[in-house]
Amino acid sequence: MKPSLSRELFVELLKKLMFHRKRAVHLIVDGLPAHKKAIVKDYVASTQGKLTLHFLPDYAPDLNPDELVWSHVKRTGVARRPLQKR
Repeated sequence: MKPSLSRELFVELLKKLMFHRKRAVHLIVDGLPAHKKAIVKDYVASTQGKLTLHFLPDYAPDLNPDELVWSHVKRTGVARRPLQKR
């Protein structure tokens, strides 16, 4: 089973991203619960404006074209069939 991204792991990732960063970073993230936890908000606040998180809407396929592909795959049943050689 693949481990999910925890709030602590996300903060560690942000710290590595911000290490020796001179310019501000605007990071676009999805609605994963780990992105919205207090520990993350506290870390972002500690950067004194050098890091800003921008959250995508909960469901916005027009902003994320991959969503249209996954929607098609799920609707047509392709996602439930194994890949086959041709």
